[in-house]
Amino acid sequence: MDKFHQNILKILRKNIVVDIDVHNGIIKPLQSEYILTEQHITEIETGTTKQQKAEILLDILPSRGPYAFDIFRQALRHHYEWLSQDMDKLEENRKSFNDIKYMGTPTLPPISPLTVVREQKTKQLQYYLEQLQPNGYVVLHGMKGFGKSCLTASTLKDTKFNEVYWIKFGYKRSADEEILIQLNRLYHLVKNLEILPESLKPELLKDSLIHFLKYHFSRENHCQALLILDDVCDSKIIEVFDFECKTLVITADLDLVLDKRPSVISVNYTLQILWEGCPFQVEEMMLDLCHKSLAAKQWNDELRSYIYGVHDLLLCHLRKKFSKNELIKMHQSLIEKYRKYCNDDFSKLPADNYIYSYIGYHLQQAHLYEEFPKIYLDFDFIQATVVNSGLNNLLFDLNNYRKYITKNNDPIYEVRFTDLEKFLEEQASIIVEHRRKKCLDIVQIAMNYSYDGYVKETAIKLARERSKHLYIFHNKKLGQMYVPCSEETSTEIYTTCFAYDRDLILIGNGSGEIFLWDSVYKGQKIFSGHDKNSKIKKIVISNEEDCFLSLDDHGIVKLFRLSDHENDEHNIAVLSPRQKQSSWSGIFTSTIPPDDSLITFSIADETILDMTFTHDNNHVAACTNRGTIRIWDHCGNILEDHSHNPQSYLKNIAFTMESNLLHIMDETNGVLISYCKYDKEYQYLSQYNPDLQKKNIIFFRSVPNQNNSLFIVTEEKAVYIKWFRSSNNHMHSYNKQIRANVEDKKSVYVCASLTNDGQYIVLADSSGFINIWKVDVGQQPIATYKSRVCSLDTFWLKKEGYHVICGSENQLLHKWKLPVQGTYTSIRKPVFDALVQGFGGAPDTVVTETLSNTIIALRGDKVIAESKPIDGKISHLILSDEREIIYVTDKGIVNFCDIALKNNKCILTFQSNVELVKILNILDTSVHKVIICRATDNVWVNINRTYSIEDTGYVISIYEIDTKYILTVTRDGIIRIWYASGSNWLRRRKVTVGSPDIVTIFSCLSYEKRFLTVLNENGDVILYYLQYDTRTVPVSINITEHFRKKYSCKLTCCEISQNEKYLAVGFESGEISVIDISMQEEIRKLCFHTSSITQLHWAPSTVEIPILLSVSSGELVWWNITLAIYLSKPKRIRHIMNRSFSTPSVDGKVYVNSHISASQSVDSHMCDMQHQLEDNTLTNDVPNLSKFWRSKESKDPRHSALLAVVELPSNYFTKVCISADFTKFVTVDIYGSISTFTLCEYN
Repeated sequence: MDKFHQNILKILRKNIVVDIDVHNGIIKPLQSEYILTEQHITEIETGTTKQQKAEILLDILPSRGPYAFDIFRQALRHHYEWLSQDMDKLEENRKSFNDIKYMGTPTLPPISPLTVVREQKTKQLQYYLEQLQPNGYVVLHGMKGFGKSCLTASTLKDTKFNEVYWIKFGYKRSADEEILIQLNRLYHLVKNLEILPESLKPELLKDSLIHFLKYHFSRENHCQALLILDDVCDSKIIEVFDFECKTLVITADLDLVLDKRPSVISVNYTLQILWEGCPFQVEEMMLDLCHKSLAAKQWNDELRSYIYGVHDLLLCHLRKKFSKNELIKMHQSLIEKYRKYCNDDFSKLPADNYIYSYIGYHLQQAHLYEEFPKIYLDFDFIQATVVNSGLNNLLFDLNNYRKYITKNNDPIYEVRFTDLEKFLEEQASIIVEHRRKKCLDIVQIAMNYSYDGYVKETAIKLARERSKHLYIFHNKKLGQMYVPCSEETSTEIYTTCFAYDRDLILIGNGSGEIFLWDSVYKGQKIFSGHDKNSKIKKIVISNEEDCFLSLDDHGIVKLFRLSDHENDEHNIAVLSPRQKQSSWSGIFTSTIPPDDSLITFSIADETILDMTFTHDNNHVAACTNRGTIRIWDHCGNILEDHSHNPQSYLKNIAFTMESNLLHIMDETNGVLISYCKYDKEYQYLSQYNPDLQKKNIIFFRSVPNQNNSLFIVTEEKAVYIKWFRSSNNHMHSYNKQIRANVEDKKSVYVCASLTNDGQYIVLADSSGFINIWKVDVGQQPIATYKSRVCSLDTFWLKKEGYHVICGSENQLLHKWKLPVQGTYTSIRKPVFDALVQGFGGAPDTVVTETLSNTIIALRGDKVIAESKPIDGKISHLILSDEREIIYVTDKGIVNFCDIALKNNKCILTFQSNVELVKILNILDTSVHKVIICRATDNVWVNINRTYSIEDTGYVISIYEIDTKYILTVTRDGIIRIWYASGSNWLRRRKVTVGSPDIVTIFSCLSYEKRFLTVLNENGDVILYYLQYDTRTVPVSINITEHFRKKYSCKLTCCEISQNEKYLAVGFESGEISVIDISMQEEIRKLCFHTSSITQLHWAPSTVEIPILLSVSSGELVWWNITLAIYLSKPKRIRHIMNRSFSTPSVDGKVYVNSHISASQSVDSHMCDMQHQLEDNTLTNDVPNLSKFWRSKESKDPRHSALLAVVELPSNYFTKVCISADFTKFVTVDIYGSISTFTLCEYN
């Protein structure tokens, strides 16, 4: 408690001690708000008289925090009003708060004594105010009477500001008149003049007032001022009072301020809307019900607030007290009050953890059937519902209220409903993932939907209406398309296991619970028993499918029984509150966690690492971290114990030969240990070293239908082990065969599963790909799916002839159908190239490899050429121009192909793989195109003949500076400038980036060829300036380091904007750093991607604003960097660097050439395409291009610079080819399908 309030209590101490009885409404409020603890109350009770108890209370209060005074005064208000009034008077006499100079009010607005202190909201507002920058906005949003102004005044007590101007708007006058009066008021506050009376018309003109105030707040000593706009009801107020200082807006209409991309704090509560009361009244009523045991109160950590509940039995009793018509009217009343709150736009219902989950129920009970199609077919409502209550809840409502949404099966509405439901189910993985990333845009996802119909047509219509936002069209042709069936669950998934039906899946979460999930009816049954702080690692179902084992990360195994198949009740009419409400709490559940398990298996002082059933399900076997193997019977009795070295880490266990053989993997020693069953006991038989190089084992299982084999998967490879047994049961002739290796060394296998027919192994890696291999032949995957799963299981539908593969990702379950015959095949890593034409230009030319290992060339939708099958695997493919192709195979052969003439010839042959191919347009007496290749450490050039360039080093990048000069960057960080004259290359300049043992991983050259950026594995970003030196003959090029930055995260790529003002750097973490080249400092960190950045592209400088495209394996993202920077208040540059004569002074010049940077991240033919824009016939559209991009705003204030996100088709290493005018984007997925993305409404 602050000293001021302590002094008030000292002044009034005598009166308080004489008058109050602490048991008369004083102790309970203080206890409920955590001011007093049980220990304090016990201390108070030691007083023998009411005066002594009051004195003890007053002694305790000063040490109980900053809110103790207000809560105590609030408690006095009911029975000792005279005392609380005395406290008010003494507080009002205070001249200032915390020595802050508040402009516009001698003190802050008085805090109502009825105000309930909300610590979480206060801290949230305080944090946002502390983070607020000039030209930034914070919005406090809520209905009238919710205590927003009091919350602000209370928060500002503990927030330091040099200046605060509080402007309170009224509703008695027109908006224009109110604006003039408040401008006048603010002017006089700023000038420190006496405020004019409200009746007096302002003498200064509106424009003059605005001009003066903008000038005032632009000054350095005033730009940090806080301007509070209270009770804003008109968007004109926001526009007029935009003085580029720090602004706090208090309003009931959030839409008025969204264009300013504010930080938003909402103050809304369900019961306040329903009862139309202030927060204090609502909480007083609920506390009264709690004291009478008619309701219960509980703190919710996720919501950071109290929640209330009423027991089902009491609700049932209360419902019987009302007639049917009375109940209908009550539901109608609730709907109308929410309608009033959201101004009849149900997509703007409050995020109160209730209404989005139950609006369908209340509409049905209110008999407001006509509202269903208007609400549930509205895309904005669909998006808001998914965001606030989840996709699963929306799908359940659609199914439950189908007859109302379709107007009793009206054919038109049936078509709309069916298309919407199919869209939501097929796009579930994208919708849920974008919800998790907080970038959900249903309209954009629907525009990319594969099928024409109501959903796609509605999305395109809405996108065209919302012209201020960026939307992208997606056109897909050729190849296959396989979409998994995905569904959202109510919990984070750690492991999965099919039960006895393909639609019933056991799910283990991170809170010690197992869910039996019904994929058809979206219902769930929960099995409890594990510690709430444990994670479920593994679930194994018995062969009889009547029970299952679960293992947690504490090393505890439990046995649970599944319901009988015949008695299962799948058709669940209503989802449980736990499923419908994301922040549900079981107020009336027992504090003692239930245990639904039949038996618990554990080993004292050891951690069980794996467990399994015997084939007859009568026994359970487990192994531990300290070398113990134990076997129990089905009643939990210990049958056998086998002990190895206590240092042995027995990681995995499995049975073969119908449980006659028991196998354990000793990860410490890297050996496979086998036991054989003799009579009723297992005895040591043999051991075998499969040479797994002590890699972490993620999968260990016997192969179904095979008695003498195991399948082991480590993080690096999948191994099939087979053995033979002699007549004396001796195991011999072990045969180890590697079935699969992880291809990308940066990836590892994370989970695996065998199909129940023993024919296929399913492997998932950390790069987000699931590959299916034949168990007996490990050549190539027979199918590939894209998803970043953490667990896998399979279910065999033998009669139907296919398998169902299930994988989990966060809260998502994915299912794929794997036909036994005719499986889905993929190219895995298709190489392609494209010549992408600008808007309204000729058809695009695309060349790509096919499933039959040929190269196909398309112009638009027409196949113009196809090669014969290629001998070897294609490693590089370059479309030189519309008719010439260069491709390289893994056998080191470089081929040239003329599309028009359909001829093919070998031009270079190497003994090793070709790792770099580049086409340069060097002016030569005989030929302009020069093909440059690198194999190992040699660079080879082909003009009319082939020759080698000496002393180039291990080149990773080659750039053409002009017709004579070539720049190379090597892996060990050496930059060289070469003077090229035919086959004679002379080295003119050499610069070393750093230590030769630090690997250079990427480089890019700006379009104007003045800057070169180099990235290395040490996290260094080095920018060099290139400048011609005319003092030498011939002219040479100097390379000067401009600046160097170091990052702790791994770098992946970079790109310099065409006007050379910005440098974008991509990270393996998915973040992007934007660096101002002239300021030499990072001005923004863009955070959205969750996987590595693979490409960065800046829009042409003719756009006139910095538009950036970032590419990862999962998505394309467009950014407007200006929306993330406070351009009106630029940072003052500290002049701490002395520039040499060769160091550039970068200005803001905008170049007329609209070239995309000719870096290694762009295909070699791109620069030629760019020059087309210099033609007058193509530059006529430049103003439209600039106008288009300037008009685009962020869709979400939380991502101020983010314009649009589009999910990419499945791919391994994402490559995107872009048109010169930045209007078209082309890529190819793992199935060979060509995807073209274009800008919506650009013309």
